Amino acid sequence: MAPYGPHVRETPTATGARLGLGPQDVPAERVVELSTQLQAAAFENKALIARIRELDAVAHGREVSLVEAVREVEAASGEVAKARAELAALRAEVAAARDRLRQIEKEDVETLRAVIAGLEKLLQAPPARPTAGREP
Repeated sequence: MAPYGPHVRETPTATGARLGLGPQDVPAERVVELSTQLQAAAFENKALIARIRELDAVAHGREVSLVEAVREVEAASGEVAKARAELAALRAEVAAARDRLRQIEKEDVETLRAVIAGLEKLLQAPPARPTAGREP
């Protein structure tokens, strides 16, 4: 039960009502309580600001790494495209060389056939008889 007397209020004063003080609450206690809460909030704010800075630094590092990785991928893509172009050119050269080789082989076969035909004619021709005793 609350103490009764001429100096005890049963309802808060107008200022106490704005501060949310009960009839028995003392404004000084409320100030101490709010000051403690303010200090805790300020400490938490500092910790959060430090954490934000730390996360910003980590994010910046990741962005730099990402940009570098993108550059490397673009360079690798360029090299792959260049290698593909070189491979296509080499394939074209091989195809051209293969065609030239086939043409040379055809020419060699024709030449050999001509040589064989010539040799066959020489073998089929009647041998020339030497005329040992006659002179014209």
